[in-house]
Amino acid sequence: MTAFGMGYSALKEVEVGAESQLAPPEQSPSTGGAEWRDRLLTFIPGDIVGGYTLIAAMIPDEIEVAWAVAIIFTLLSPFVVFWGLSVKADEVDTRIPRSDIPWFRIFAAPISFAAWVFALPGSPADSFGDQNGWMKPAVLVLVAIVISGLAKKYDRAPVLA
Repeated sequence: MTAFGMGYSALKEVEVGAESQLAPPEQSPSTGGAEWRDRLLTFIPGDIVGGYTLIAAMIPDEIEVAWAVAIIFTLLSPFVVFWGLSVKADEVDTRIPRSDIPWFRIFAAPISFAAWVFALPGSPADSFGDQNGWMKPAVLVLVAIVISGLAKKYDRAPVLA
């Protein structure tokens, strides 16, 4: 799991008493689709990924149950992001001003999580019947491009002093 539900690279991004920037995903010519996955995982709380993975492995192979689990974890993700920031603020004994709440991360978390679940093999999205196998990677890459592009302008790591 990651640091208090803040996302894949939370420990690098949250600075105490100083400003920081979102670190871009590590570039490597051999990563292939992993770069796109990493861009989305930056905004998905690790607690949500771990919880979904655990529950998805335990549920029966009924599509209605799989959709319900995916929807529940999608709806939980913005609350986990905010909870993680609150816990981190409590550690340094400070209040978070409304202007410093990472609204972009709160809104990006459910969108990124939904795209990640959609792209997983054996996900509830298999009920759509993607015969050619192009839809899942296309959605993953498209959402990653949009979220990464918006993050450059709107995302800022919370500053806790």
